[in-house]
Amino acid sequence: MSTNKADKKHLWKVGIFWFFVGSYALFFYFTPANPYHVWFGFLLLLIGVWLHPLKGEKFFENRVSKFRNHKTRAGLTLAGLLVAIASFGINLQQYGVENYPTPSFILLSPKNVSEASLDYELKLQAEDATSVVVEGQGVMTQSESDPSVYELMINLDSPTSTFNVIAKNEHKQSETSVQITREETQEEEEERLAKQAELEEKLAQQSAPKTLGISYDQVMESLTDFFVMEKTAPLNDGRERYMGQTDNDLAILEIIGDKADIDKTTLIIFIPSDNNDVVLQNSALALKFIDNAAPNWAGANDWLNEAVTSLTTNPNQSIKTTHDNKLIEASLASGLGMLTFSVSPK
Repeated sequence: MSTNKADKKHLWKVGIFWFFVGSYALFFYFTPANPYHVWFGFLLLLIGVWLHPLKGEKFFENRVSKFRNHKTRAGLTLAGLLVAIASFGINLQQYGVENYPTPSFILLSPKNVSEASLDYELKLQAEDATSVVVEGQGVMTQSESDPSVYELMINLDSPTSTFNVIAKNEHKQSETSVQITREETQEEEEERLAKQAELEEKLAQQSAPKTLGISYDQVMESLTDFFVMEKTAPLNDGRERYMGQTDNDLAILEIIGDKADIDKTTLIIFIPSDNNDVVLQNSALALKFIDNAAPNWAGANDWLNEAVTSLTTNPNQSIKTTHDNKLIEASLASGLGMLTFSVSPK
């Protein structure tokens, strides 16, 4: 073979090599942005540089027959080939996963069941799925007539049941919630009505005004000789109000609410510094008032004495205590010499 023909044959081989290298490089470089594409195209170009014969060399001379004499070039070429192959494999796998179809659902069974049955056949169509699972119930089975239809008998343990359904394939999965309603059983209806009645009773108790659980006559026991009570104008909320005072106008009694079960009562007494008889009488009235408004309280006398002593020392406070779901409160207006005692629901 002449030199001219050999050179032409050599150039023809080099041209074919670069044509394929350039085609692959351009293809992977201009596909949708992905670093694997760019690196693969770059390495294909690099391979062509290292394999291209130098001046005066034959195409296969230093790459086949004298491969070991060019270890650096051979090593880099081999490494580039391995990285390019790995890059291509990774990119191909990623591209395949990203474009893999996602399972989809279509519910075929009814959402509303007219019967009070606890057993229910869930049936749905799942496209692009290899398995379908109902959390807490089990794995759905494929229908023999249509492989895309999945079926499972589930338990409707309540009138409204919600199930989480998961469909999977080789690379992806999707989830959906299915809510099924059915008629109540007799036991469920009775239980619901009982709970509803209990709730309504609690709400009625909460909304009803709190009372002291004692009557008007109980408060006035042994006090009728001291107070002349009169029914005054009702409060803004419509509750009845009774007011009375002693002959010397140094004690005032107020009772609010229905006479059969009052809401609140208050006693105001004045303590003049120049009349011990009035002080003793009003002190006795205060003790009797507390006994009547908070009956069966063994510590009433001690609390009253401690409260008066504490208020005399430090009038800028309010002394409070509770007994039998009642709030008992004492306060002092030192400038007026006026002690106030009130009993209200806790």
